[in-house]
Amino acid sequence: IMATNKDGRTALMIASMHKNQILAAKFLTTVGGKALVEMKDKNGDTALMVASSNKQIFLVKHLVKEGGVEQIELQNTKGSTALMKACQAEIFSVVKFLVEQGAQLTARDTDGKTALCMARRQILRYLKEQGKKD
Repeated sequence: IMATNKDGRTALMIASMHKNQILAAKFLTTVGGKALVEMKDKNGDTALMVASSNKQIFLVKHLVKEGGVEQIELQNTKGSTALMKACQAEIFSVVKFLVEQGAQLTARDTDGKTALCMARRQILRYLKEQGKKD
């Protein structure tokens, strides 16, 4: 369950890349627990980051439930968070969910960019509205 491939990815991370893998992910998180959810690959990406950039809203919700909301703020080696990954991939449903769970709009990656810098169109409007509420 905790084994990784040459890129440092666990079976949970690989399942997070593919559609219709929620059952596999649920099994893996049940067996591997929070430690598996928090594992990082060689780039520092967690399963939540992978799912956030691959249109996996149901898996994103499951991973936050299993790993806790604190994992939303974890950063990879480039400083990217799950919210930043979702903004880059333009996946509004994931962006909205992560913000509702408390994702920080002001976190910066190693280039100094925030999720707002990475957002486009509909996502940008939504994040600006959320920023006004803070």
